[in-house]
Amino acid sequence: MKITDLKPTIVWKFFHQVTQVPRPSKKGRQNDWIPRIIRERVQNSYQERWSRQPFNVKACHSGNGGSSGSRIAVSHGYGLRENNGTKHDFDNDPIETIVDGEWLRANGTTLGADNGIGVAAELALLASDDIQHGPIECLFTVDEETGLTGAKALKEGLMPEISC
Repeated sequence: MKITDLKPTIVWKFFHQVTQVPRPSKKGRQNDWIPRIIRERVQNSYQERWSRQPFNVKACHSGNGGSSGSRIAVSHGYGLRENNGTKHDFDNDPIETIVDGEWLRANGTTLGADNGIGVAAELALLASDDIQHGPIECLFTVDEETGLTGAKALKEGLMPEISC
């Protein structure tokens, strides 16, 4: 079995994409593909950049028949660097995932599920026509693992700026 065989399929599809993008803190490549997915799937989106740093991304989806009332989801897309006796290059190598019975793990390093699975869940909500939900605002921040620089650099008033 492989990661893309797990259920719910859409969440694990996105998490697999997350694991394939090298995403150490301070190396904004992981958030480069998030705006592309958002632009393809949601009505409003907003991205924020600040001086030579990677960017935070906020997206809004008006919902598709689920509960009323806006919900906010926040995740960060960077993982800790930890090798378990391997020579994994976090700047360049994707994470090799292994489905091990009821567990998902990485081959010789950290899985990057903190908070890659949050990114995958948010993207699944934004992209799916099958998951019913009310209005949702999704915020993807950067560099949480190295001093919360993404969260600290958020523009004041960003959260209510795009309203569902």
